[in-house]
Amino acid sequence: MYPIFLIDRLLVTDICAIKFGSFQVHQLDHVDHFPLAMTTGDIDWGPCPFKFENSWLSTPSFRPPVETWWTNNRVAGWPRHGMMMKLKALKCSFRSWNNNKHREATKLPSLISQL
Repeated sequence: MYPIFLIDRLLVTDICAIKFGSFQVHQLDHVDHFPLAMTTGDIDWGPCPFKFENSWLSTPSFRPPVETWWTNNRVAGWPRHGMMMKLKALKCSFRSWNNNKHREATKLPSLISQL
């Protein structure tokens, strides 16, 4: 019988240490394990720009509005900054689209029962 143990170590090569400079290791709390997360640099990018559900891709009404939102939002400046600003603008659009989609989905059972 092998003893039960937790892997709580990180292996970092000299090349990684030179490339990334300073980094921190954080222990994440999960139900049955404690994975380690390594963060590099001092940049705090904040929370994720938006929550994306893969099921949205299978919805026919999803792609046309996304294309419209993406092309209508013009941002000048540094490319990564522009991408970040576009994603931030999409966050509100995704939220309103998702809320409208759920409103329609909740109406569907009542419409079916009326038939």
